[in-house]
Amino acid sequence: VLDAGCGPGNMSELIIEKIRPGGRLICLDPLQSMLNEARRNLSKYPGSEVKLEFKKGRFEDIPLADGCLDALITSYSFRDAVDRESALKEFRRTLKKGGNFLVLDLTKPDVKQLSLIVGFYIKWIVPPLSKIFYPMDKRSPWNALHITYEKMLTSLELVNLIGKYFKIEKVERAMFGTFTAVKAIKT
Repeated sequence: VLDAGCGPGNMSELIIEKIRPGGRLICLDPLQSMLNEARRNLSKYPGSEVKLEFKKGRFEDIPLADGCLDALITSYSFRDAVDRESALKEFRRTLKKGGNFLVLDLTKPDVKQLSLIVGFYIKWIVPPLSKIFYPMDKRSPWNALHITYEKMLTSLELVNLIGKYFKIEKVERAMFGTFTAVKAIKT
């Protein structure tokens, strides 16, 4: 299983619980600092029957062999791909036929007016609210979320893009389409 864009390993912790003994979890991230954090966070599983690997790399150039993965997961990271089409081609290349692909990410709502409201909220309301949790830190991760939001796909655009490369099995949306989960398989 590949956790693509693993960040500090939050999703990896959940994935590791689902992998059968003898299985392998590969954590991929373009930032060495995130891989170091993931390694640190996953070190609490030293007796785990799951083999852990940490690889530095980008979605668009995954350092793995063709068809070597049973499953590939991106959690709150696909939206930051430099080239989403190239990333999806790489995901398809590395998955086995019948392999599972899961994307969980933030998306813009499909309704334009709602998207504008959410954009306003993210740009003008979230940063001041985040000061409650990051009172002394001007580097709150929420301060720049609006920049990412401007580049996000709508929920429908994300589903349609994934559907060009994979067979969509299930789509779930929450919070008016600001959270989208897509389960697909490589055919």
